[in-house]
Amino acid sequence: MVFCPYCYKVHTNYWRLRLHWRMHEPFECDVCYDTFKTLSDLRDHHISLHRELPFDLPFRPVSVEREE
Repeated sequence: MVFCPYCYKVHTNYWRLRLHWRMHEPFECDVCYDTFKTLSDLRDHHISLHRELPFDLPFRPVSVEREE
């Protein structure tokens, strides 16, 4: 059994936790570390607040630590 570190929902395996994780905020700004639910939200944030810095692809979702 594994649980979500944000909402503590219990999952039967790591794969189900990864699916569930998507509902939380998996996209992180590399500049200010704010998090967003969608890639487009992250892009809009970057354009509005960090316009002077390049916005590089691909984006990395925030990784989830695997508990064994």
